[in-house]
Amino acid sequence: MAKLEIRSVDVEYYVPRSGQRLVALRDVSLEVAEGEFLSIVGPSGCGKTTLLNAVDGLLPIKRGRIAVNGRKAMVFQSPSLLPWRTVADNIVYGLELQGKRDAPETTAKVQELIALVGLVGFERSYPSELSGGMQQRVNLARALAVDPELLLLDEPFAALDAQTRELMQAELLQIWQRTRKTAIFITHQIDEAIYLSDRVVVFGARPGTVRASIPIALPRPRELRIKRQPQFLEYADQISALIERS
Repeated sequence: MAKLEIRSVDVEYYVPRSGQRLVALRDVSLEVAEGEFLSIVGPSGCGKTTLLNAVDGLLPIKRGRIAVNGRKAMVFQSPSLLPWRTVADNIVYGLELQGKRDAPETTAKVQELIALVGLVGFERSYPSELSGGMQQRVNLARALAVDPELLLLDEPFAALDAQTRELMQAELLQIWQRTRKTAIFITHQIDEAIYLSDRVVVFGARPGTVRASIPIALPRPRELRIKRQPQFLEYADQISALIERS
């Protein structure tokens, strides 16, 4: 059963400087199954983030239909944590907005999420006292706190150095395997998309549209060394060629 269904979606922007309309997405159709981890890759400016924003209701669509079954939570490139709040207080923020700050189960839930993302002992730390990778763990825990059925991740590791990025990929995969949240992951990194995903969707150049949908038949759980296996490299070559031809 599809958790997310996108049918023939067009998105346009009005550009005041030129007085013209820019077509960002054209005739985009795809489905994301319950519990699936799907990544979207493509050339810069092809509308990947635009699609995510449309799914989250942050952008209107000109044509088509987006059907989502359940709550959504967004994880952005920048952790966007509240600097005056501790780790625990940042994680609980979404629950506060839902009026659940004082619910009996809230404290236990926050502690469970802190353990899930590997931040036990940092509950009272402030964002400025954390590394970039640790900040993104808080960001992810905050998104999970509202128990989303659909997790939207917009290049969450883009600002991290290469080594930290790989470690965060492995940690995200472990967290996803424990929660099995339906996830859409936007990235420019082909190897990141393959490593994390059940399926990789390739967008063509603007106006963005789906060029290919590639199931990733690599066994789970996955260790980082899988990136050196021939089948992994074949997927990378296939997806790279599709993007280059777009």
